[in-house]
Amino acid sequence: MTTTTDPTKFDYNTDVKQLLNLIVNTFYSTKEVFLRELISNASDSLNKLRHDSLTNPQALVDTKDFTIEIVPDKTLNTLTVRDTGIGMSEEELISNLGTLARSTTKNCSVADADGNPLHNLIGQYGVGFYSAFLVSSKVVVRSKKFGCPQAVWESSIETNSFTVREDSEHQLPRGTEIVCFLRDEHKEYLDETRLRDLVCRHSQFTDFPIRLWTRTEKEPETSDNDQSDSDEETKIEIVEETSTPPPDIVEEWSLLNDQIPLWTRLPESVTLEEHKSFYKTISHDWEGPLAVKQFSIEGKLNLRGVLYTPPRAPFDMLEPSKPQTNIKLYVRRVFIQDDCKDFCPSYLSFVQGAIDFTDLPLNISRETIQDQDEIMESVKKNIVKQCLEMFTILSKSPNDYKKFYNLFSKNLKLGFHESPSSRTKIVELLRFYSNKSLDTMISLQEYVDRAEPNQKNIYYLDGESLEALSSSPLIELLNKKGIEVLLLTEPIDPFLVQNLKDYKGKILVSASKELVLEEASTQEEEFRQTFEPLCTHIKSILGNKIEKIVVSNRLVDSPCALSTSEFGWSARMEQIMKTQTLRDTSMHSFMSSKKILELNPTHFIIQNLQEIFSQNPDNLTISNLAWILYDTALLTSGFSLDTPKDFVRRIYQVIAENKTPGEPETNEI
Repeated sequence: MTTTTDPTKFDYNTDVKQLLNLIVNTFYSTKEVFLRELISNASDSLNKLRHDSLTNPQALVDTKDFTIEIVPDKTLNTLTVRDTGIGMSEEELISNLGTLARSTTKNCSVADADGNPLHNLIGQYGVGFYSAFLVSSKVVVRSKKFGCPQAVWESSIETNSFTVREDSEHQLPRGTEIVCFLRDEHKEYLDETRLRDLVCRHSQFTDFPIRLWTRTEKEPETSDNDQSDSDEETKIEIVEETSTPPPDIVEEWSLLNDQIPLWTRLPESVTLEEHKSFYKTISHDWEGPLAVKQFSIEGKLNLRGVLYTPPRAPFDMLEPSKPQTNIKLYVRRVFIQDDCKDFCPSYLSFVQGAIDFTDLPLNISRETIQDQDEIMESVKKNIVKQCLEMFTILSKSPNDYKKFYNLFSKNLKLGFHESPSSRTKIVELLRFYSNKSLDTMISLQEYVDRAEPNQKNIYYLDGESLEALSSSPLIELLNKKGIEVLLLTEPIDPFLVQNLKDYKGKILVSASKELVLEEASTQEEEFRQTFEPLCTHIKSILGNKIEKIVVSNRLVDSPCALSTSEFGWSARMEQIMKTQTLRDTSMHSFMSSKKILELNPTHFIIQNLQEIFSQNPDNLTISNLAWILYDTALLTSGFSLDTPKDFVRRIYQVIAENKTPGEPETNEI
């Protein structure tokens, strides 16, 4: 027969109602963290026992198991969290649980600092246990320490006191058992699926096995009876008389944290299959990652982590409203948060992974990081460095990197724009099509390697499509001379080249700008003098549509083209700015007027126009042709027509003026 001594009543050493009210209503943003806190305390208790057993092997006499157990009881409406840790004596229950915000873990760490510090201990503030009152109306704690009688501690949230007594009921081999009497509105924490999700989210990588007591219904096994020959009516009668047996209830322990935190192992000891399995666990993806980077950092803060490049881009990757990162933050393998925007810039939000700190300044609820800008900036810098190293390693595999770049090229270019300190590394990861490589993208290093030694510039042209860019009149002479031109088709490219001024000593030059490729020959100087009056006349016709007209030496097959001045918008940039909802229209008017009409003096159309002008400068045909040349140059150079209706009218008029003989007269259009 068991005996129980009368309980002794104690008052808390602080105003429990006020502090518990803070814990329940202020400290924690969500009530579900109570289970994380109780499991963390259990883990600390087991770690202390493991440390103590090194000098006192007798502490393991009662049981050698190091486990954490969770038992939901829907009948009693209780949730029990039990460990086989070091346990507490009656005096320790009074001291530790009777003083709110007393951290035995912190005290233990201080005491061991000169000898053997306990690096795996989690608790710091001593309020984790009291998070049980987030969901409980009453909490009962039974604890058994080696060499001490078992004691039980009990308190309810309505009281300002607790009781402690010796207890011979519900004997524990060793450790602590916390029984939470759940309030009616929190019965969800008795559901096995809910408990599995909470442990998986918050305590998946706890040092010790976490087991859940489960009850599963299984259909009873029935033996196949020999079927006798009978008519259908007899069969129906037998079915009606047979009653369905009740299901069998199977009760057993289920292990909840079988996933090993890979970052705690040496990188060379982790196989690719293990990384695939771990990636699927944290990302809920059905495929393995494209690339992996496992790392450790030591310094002001010690951390380990593993990063993954996913095999596909999230559909909302660059949406401002989505979470900034997919990197999960752990401290001593306890989950803290997964929106670590201070650790990872937005352009790397697609990277999956986990980072685990040995120590980190957290708030009292251990849900958010306390602001320490210097620390955050240092961690962010290291995370970015690890990500870029992962991409660099991936670039050594052309097929895999091609898939990666098709998915995340915009992110890299955005990173080049947003992170000046990382530009040197990001630029090596960029890839572009060119007029010599329309099927395979090349790096800037490849461009430089195959350029002529005396070539001082890297030429590029931005636009909507490879087809339009590769046939642009602006690169005709560059094509003829065999000079490679990078063809940029993504909307972010114009912003990229604004920041990327040069590479390996070669200046980036836009082929859409006014460009002098070589010194003018004597013949070209003669052309300029000859065509100067015509250019002046056409400028008077087009007015402020263009800044000036020049005789160009870079056109080969086209009669004319439109370029822009050094500070004017390219065709692509003008299109992008037009689509901006809140654009500055005054700036648009100014920048779009910086167009230069370049004429090809060797083309027969321009020569015919010069002949007409020399015969009669006031010929109306010159005006019509000037406008048609301007409109066609807009189209071939990547700009949009100002007034398509006027362009069509002029084309119709030219057709009418050059009708086939014998056709009936038509009205002038």
